[in-house]
Amino acid sequence: MNRKPYRFICTYKELSCIIPNLFYEILPVCNECNGIKNSLIIKGRIIGTGEIGVLEIKENEFNFYGDSNLIKEIRGKRCLV
Repeated sequence: MNRKPYRFICTYKELSCIIPNLFYEILPVCNECNGIKNSLIIKGRIIGTGEIGVLEIKENEFNFYGDSNLIKEIRGKRCLV
């Protein structure tokens, strides 16, 4: 994970909507999980751009390694509750 992470607070329910609206392909996380404890790592290609983004999911929050505006855009368009 070479980029600076952007931290977001959310529920698992909200995150369940964000993930399928963010990624169109899930990729192996080979190097991204080194040294990470008590987190779920999801890496994938981002819908619309094809860029690779990484989510580091923790309890009640997640870090996104990618363009933070994408998360804000998804939250603004979808009913996440």
